[in-house]
Amino acid sequence: MSLELNLRFPKPDQVIVRLGDNETEALPFSNPITAKDRDDLRWYVEVYAAHALGDPDDQEAQRIKNRLPLLGKALFDAVFGQREAQRLFNEFQDARGATLLLTVGADHPAILGLPWELLHDSSAPDGTFLYHETLSIRRRYAGAAKGRPPHKIHTKDQLHLLMVISRPQGAGFIDPRADAEAVLDAIDQHAPGRISVEFLRPATLDALLERLEDDRRPAIDILHFDGHGVFDKSGGILNKAKTAGGGHGPFKEGEAGGAPNTGYLLFEDNDGHSALLSAALLGQNLHRQPIGLVILSACQSAAHGDGDEPLGSVAARLTAAGIPAVLAMSHSVLVPTTQALFGEFYQHLAKGRGLGAALDKARRYLDNHPEKYRLQLGEHNIPLNLHDWFIPTLYHAGADSPLLSAAPAAAAAEIPNDLPARPEAGFFGRRRELWQIERGFAGQARRISISGFGGQGKTALALEAGRWLLRTGLFRRAVFVNYAETASRDPVAVAVAALAVVLQHSLSDADAATEALRNAPPCLIILDNLESLEPDALKALLDAAQAWSEAGKSRLLLTSRRPDFNHPGYLGQGSLKHIAIALGGLGSRAEPDDALQWHAQLNRLPPAPSQPPPTRNALVELFALVDFHPLSIRVLSAQLKTRRIAELGGRLEQLLNQTNPAGLDQDHPAALVASLQLSLEKLDAAARALLPRLGVFQGGAFEDDLLAVTEIPAADWPALRQQLQAAALLGAENLPEVNPPFLRFHPTLAPLLWQELDQVQRDALTAAHRQRYYGLANYLYNEDSRNPHFARTIARRELPNLLYAVRGALQAGEPQAVEFVHSVNLFLKHFGLRREQAESGSLAEQQAGAVGSDSWYLAQTQRGEQLFADGQIGEAITVFKQLLAGLGDSANYQRAQTLGWLGRCFQNGGRPDLAADHQQQALSVLAELPPSDSVKRQTGVCWIDLADALRDLGRYAEARLAYLAGLKIAEELQDLRNQAVVMGQLGTLAMQDGQHDDALQRYWDALSLFQSLEEPATEAIAWHQLGRVHQKTHQWPDAEDCYRKSAEINEALGNKSGAASTWNQLARVNESQGKPVAAETWYRKAVAQYRQDNDKLRLSACLGNLAGLLQNQSNRLDEARVLAEEALALNKTLEPSAAEIWKSYGLLADIAALQVATSNDPVDLLRQAQAYRRQARETYRAYPGNQVLLGQWASVILAWCDGDVAVRADVLTWLGQNDLIALAEALSRLQTGERDAEALLDALGWGESLILSAILQGLAEPASLDGLRELPDGGSAGEG
Repeated sequence: MSLELNLRFPKPDQVIVRLGDNETEALPFSNPITAKDRDDLRWYVEVYAAHALGDPDDQEAQRIKNRLPLLGKALFDAVFGQREAQRLFNEFQDARGATLLLTVGADHPAILGLPWELLHDSSAPDGTFLYHETLSIRRRYAGAAKGRPPHKIHTKDQLHLLMVISRPQGAGFIDPRADAEAVLDAIDQHAPGRISVEFLRPATLDALLERLEDDRRPAIDILHFDGHGVFDKSGGILNKAKTAGGGHGPFKEGEAGGAPNTGYLLFEDNDGHSALLSAALLGQNLHRQPIGLVILSACQSAAHGDGDEPLGSVAARLTAAGIPAVLAMSHSVLVPTTQALFGEFYQHLAKGRGLGAALDKARRYLDNHPEKYRLQLGEHNIPLNLHDWFIPTLYHAGADSPLLSAAPAAAAAEIPNDLPARPEAGFFGRRRELWQIERGFAGQARRISISGFGGQGKTALALEAGRWLLRTGLFRRAVFVNYAETASRDPVAVAVAALAVVLQHSLSDADAATEALRNAPPCLIILDNLESLEPDALKALLDAAQAWSEAGKSRLLLTSRRPDFNHPGYLGQGSLKHIAIALGGLGSRAEPDDALQWHAQLNRLPPAPSQPPPTRNALVELFALVDFHPLSIRVLSAQLKTRRIAELGGRLEQLLNQTNPAGLDQDHPAALVASLQLSLEKLDAAARALLPRLGVFQGGAFEDDLLAVTEIPAADWPALRQQLQAAALLGAENLPEVNPPFLRFHPTLAPLLWQELDQVQRDALTAAHRQRYYGLANYLYNEDSRNPHFARTIARRELPNLLYAVRGALQAGEPQAVEFVHSVNLFLKHFGLRREQAESGSLAEQQAGAVGSDSWYLAQTQRGEQLFADGQIGEAITVFKQLLAGLGDSANYQRAQTLGWLGRCFQNGGRPDLAADHQQQALSVLAELPPSDSVKRQTGVCWIDLADALRDLGRYAEARLAYLAGLKIAEELQDLRNQAVVMGQLGTLAMQDGQHDDALQRYWDALSLFQSLEEPATEAIAWHQLGRVHQKTHQWPDAEDCYRKSAEINEALGNKSGAASTWNQLARVNESQGKPVAAETWYRKAVAQYRQDNDKLRLSACLGNLAGLLQNQSNRLDEARVLAEEALALNKTLEPSAAEIWKSYGLLADIAALQVATSNDPVDLLRQAQAYRRQARETYRAYPGNQVLLGQWASVILAWCDGDVAVRADVLTWLGQNDLIALAEALSRLQTGERDAEALLDALGWGESLILSAILQGLAEPASLDGLRELPDGGSAGEG
């Protein structure tokens, strides 16, 4: 409940005090605030605040600050000095349990412009202002009541805030993020998900009006203007602006010169220049807009002049326009003040407090925290304290109702992105560059590149811009790719993979990414450290990225040490679509504050300084020596904790005067080299001599590997590591279950240290590096089967070192190079780095030894595995057969492995019979070998592969036993990967056996294990198989979702062959849902990939699927027939059962039958259809797997062939009851004398025709049924 004490001024010299129904008569009022008082206040908060010069300014400021309570008491006495007014005030003050509101109502600027916020009870101790009593003071423009009253503020569960940040060119630059960041922090902390924030871009009047009138978007509850404001007492400001050459913006006709006593807000025009917007024009355009609160974070936005017209004040004018509440500034105000003010104000607004109450809390915070900034006076750096809490002015009438209800916080929506969090040391400076990036992307720029020396802060700026633009809604997605840390040779593929993850969309290539971005929410793509790329790779990336930047609302932000990309899409000047930003230092002698603030923050991080803090001037001079280079400043700041600045600066100058220090190149400024040398020269001679050895590492290393290669003494390393960490040249990453930590280098460190070594030292060090990582690769290879999480965590971090070492071993022709490649390629396969895997495998093959040697075996095995992975099954079979021949006939582990690989190849090539034979041979060889974990593990693998072949042969019971044998071995070895494989294969077996619930559970178990192993390739297979189960049970949305997840992973890995199988299934799902256009697109996409892979088996199946789709379109029967004939031709080159050739014959029969209606020779087509159906039945009967189906129907077949009339009648009844109508009708015709087998079989499906064929053969040749009679219980119809 609110209780309002109203001070109404009908005239400037009269006041009426009203409390509830009690009201005084018009009492005399004499304004106690003199002209000097007003001038003093203005000087204190505007001149002193911005330009303090120490004494005598400090003394004068203190005098004015001490007068604040005296002014408040004088105002209080002027209003409540008479007994009647005092009585009402006492009653008001003594009220309990009510929200107290003191409202000053007037329509004269002489009253509205008084500092009512200073009101101070005469009887209270100095400094206890009325607002301390939880008493809100506000103004009301009395003239507003003459028109339509403002709309009421309604408390809501959700609010929408529109931020208008205006920073026109040529106006004094204020950090655009200062207020906004404080507001967003308060909302995120206290009302996440309940106050949505939108930023108006550009900050023009037209854009504001367009947004206010857009009813398709959320209604605006709070309008927050952050920019410049000015109050023009004398008038003519518009003419002055025009004369000065700046933009003059919109104004009402008749006031072109600018009326006196008028407030203005500085908006932008369409070119980004200043547009002065008068109070009258702003009020006119916001008239009756349903906005609950307008906040004007602009100087003098609540200021009044000395004339009679109150509406010159922007705040008063908006009140008259019907805005219920306006929070504005009575004077010019400091950025630290608004930053603190709005952080507190929005915090309490978010907690459900009323406007007055929230503002009072913010005032108290300002009063309790008067320090604004540090002031440098000579050698002294002192805080400037300013008590400016009274500047915020609230115009408001009615109850102090909260805008936001007290409902619990909602979950804030997650914005998909992969940007790393802001570092602990924070981000300092670069305000203008951040604003340039924001304005550029909000305008016509599609691409912005940031260039500068190493350590200049390019990455930090790009990431800060990305985080800010995501937070403020310019983008809804963000992708970050750091090419200094990627091991891939294909930068486009790396970026596409990152886009696929963030966009949550399967992407096959750069063109697919472009298409996805065209329809995606606004996306910012940050490509970092492009100087790491080779010229051809860079050009390919820039070509692709240009298309991405022009797709939809996506934009591109690049960083590189090279200022010129030599690419027409990235011109350094003369383009609106590309902006080039060249980074300089973090400040200058004239503007050193950013560098000094960052130094201060770094100084707060451990360890604590042992030296006294240097003076400001000394720091400025030291940082000037390194041109305010950010990384150099960080290095120097670490040194300043233990070294005197005079000594440090002198030594730095000596190093800088040296010619070409440390082999300086264009990427590394002399300042950075010298700073690093300063950090390193305090080490003892032995440690310093070993330190350059860090240069051999590729971005970092695990600590034990680092020490083993460099041979840095363990006693010296902790101090050296601490210094490198303090200088941000090295960071330690502690990983679960892995000890010691991984030490990641700053990209600049290793190249600089490497320059200090001569060629002999480099050769020796790279040899030691290769030897260490050869051992690590072998260790991880063996450990992967026992502890895959552990092994892959290490391998993923060390991959750049592993690749660098293995390439070096190949180039050096070292004997262990092929084995090294074999070990590393296991992890390249796990991580989906197919190109790198193929490159290293090809190089290894060139260095293979003599036939029969270990290196020959490994090289040929890698070649065969790569061909197998690429879908080139025939070529892989040839390689493994040659390998088998070279190994000889003796039983050994290599022979067993090769037989197993041949079995896999035959399985994938459509010959499960040969696959089963080779797996059984492999098991026989393994049984002859001495027991070991390796032999046991390979035995488990062969059992699993044998089970796959038996499953495809239709020998389900044997397959299940083989799977269980493999699973048992995997469990004994604690081999999670093979356990996951078996789970998946048991799922496939259950699916084929019709046990769909069991299949789903098996696949989910397999998926969970594959995800925990971080094996994206096998995870994709599990998602694909889950899709198949959902497809079989007609759960179309679930099926499509699983297939899309599978395709997304495969495409991100560059495994288009694997993705093609999923594309085929997506086509079938769309076809089943009556979406032929989408289905055809997916089929053709898969066909194109299978042609590229020369995968005949899958190509024939997909061609048949596409032909089956087209046969349902009468005008495309010829096209369907061509596709089906191509599929049949391919199938004839394959093993018939694996190719399921009967389906091609059946499809051609159906198409020929459909073509009869429009053919000139229907008889021939009918003959062709019959011939195709006959061939389909014959090939289907020859399929070995059908023996299982016949066994399941043995009781029906035997009952018909051996039974009498009554038994056959029972069979017909049973078939009818089980919806097998077509088979029942065919048997009825057979019973009544029909003997034309073709006529009987034509109307049946595959399974029914097989059953009838067995019956016909059994009647003609009873002995053909002997196998069925030997089955237990004669089989059971319909089971399985």
